[in-house]
This record gives sequence, C-alpha cells and structure tokens, in this order.
Amino acid sequence: MVKILLGTACVLLLAACLLVIQIGFRKDPAAGTNVTIPTASARSLGGVIIGEGLSVSKAGLISVSGSVSQLSKVLLTKTWKNNDKSYTNEIWLVNYDGSVPTRIPISLPSGLYIGSSTGAAGNTKAFLSPDGKTVFFNVSDSKGLTQGIYASNTDGSGIRQLITTSGNDSTLNLNAAY
Repeated sequence: MVKILLGTACVLLLAACLLVIQIGFRKDPAAGTNVTIPTASARSLGGVIIGEGLSVSKAGLISVSGSVSQLSKVLLTKTWKNNDKSYTNEIWLVNYDGSVPTRIPISLPSGLYIGSSTGAAGNTKAFLSPDGKTVFFNVSDSKGLTQGIYASNTDGSGIRQLITTSGNDSTLNLNAAY
C-alpha cells in the first residue's frame, strides 16, 4: 500500500512540474506577433544598411554593382629569438596558396616592437582591414608592456598610432579589424 501511495505522489509531482513548465513558457498575448520591417531601398534591406558595391531592388533582391572581388590574402606574423634573448616579430602578407610571401617593412621608433619583444606567446596581434589596404598591429616596449595599437599601409608606409596605454598597468588587446 505504501508503494502505491508513493508512486501516486511521484506521478502527481511530475504532473505539477509539467504544468508549471507549460505555464512558464506560455506566450503572452499582449506581446503580439507582427513585426514591421522597413521596405527595401537602394542602400538598405529591411532597415539593415548594406555595404559598398551592393544594391537592393524594390523587391528586395540583392545584386552586386560594379566589381567586387575577394582579396585572397593571409596576414601572418613571424617571430624568432635573437642572440640577446629578445624576440623579433614581422608582419607578412601571403596569397591563399602560400605564394608571393611579402614582408611588410614597418619601422617603429627606437624602443618599440611589433607585438612582444619578450616572446610571450600569442602577444603579437595583426589584422588586415576589410579593403586590404591597412594593417593593424599591437606594439610593446622592451619589457613586453603593450604601448599601443598602430596602423600602417600594406607597403609599410603611413605608420600611425591609433591608441596608447595610459601607464604601465594598462593593457590593450587587438582582437579584430572590421
């Protein structure tokens, strides 16, 4: 008899839990279901602005206007240890197939280094702009402290500091370029 009562109590408890879950997931009738999306125009699709080289018809058809091509380039960093136990980092561009490796000749002021001069793994960050014309990279001092985020043209010209740290305890992380 005790087993039957215990089994019945478990079934009732399960039914109550399911009921609470259903009530919790019930749709609020006041929330509504209709969403109004702005109409498509030559520069936007449903309120989302589209990029250069694309257009949208009144029917919402996206088309490429002009010539749009993929860069087919990989941006990479090379690091090696020097005789004085410091590290040198370089930024390179290479085609997807590995052909035409080209070092970007970046000259920084004395005492500043691309990435980390101490060899800290993963501290050299470099990214290519979407148009393929600008490289963004982090710069550190001889102690390995990040001193800023810099940019240059892919030919190494036009080096400029974008952001600097405000002291020895500051850290900047370059994560992407969009």
